[in-house]
Amino acid sequence: MIISHDQVERLRGAAASRRCWRILQFLQQRYPHAVDGLEPGVALDRIRCGLRWTQSAGVRDGRAAALFVVTQFAAGPTFYLHPSCQALLTNRRLPPDARVMSLFCADVTIPWDDIAAQRDDSAWPRFGDGAMPGRAPATHGLG
Repeated sequence: MIISHDQVERLRGAAASRRCWRILQFLQQRYPHAVDGLEPGVALDRIRCGLRWTQSAGVRDGRAAALFVVTQFAAGPTFYLHPSCQALLTNRRLPPDARVMSLFCADVTIPWDDIAAQRDDSAWPRFGDGAMPGRAPATHGLG
């Protein structure tokens, strides 16, 4: 049996779509305030943008990528610009997956309430081109 390139691409697309829907369902269950009033298509577009960005930043672990995207919804799309997050995300001693996961370690103190209070939801539309606001696409805050 031979699988064509087109078939492989369709399978990858279907898997990516399922991942986005799972993240949206998680958000609806655990962080309903973060998606209330959003059309599912808009929320899925935002999820896809966040996942593309994490992938282009070198994040390969699906769990780390999903946590980053969920945090964008829960704490604000530009949470990663806060100095306490930047300190971890720019730590070149760790690979990109570990940098993202380090945000959620018990021994790390990040002022999530302050970050969420300063959230800038007007930044969402600027994610459409794959660039994250506040960072050049080449550095992604993980550089």
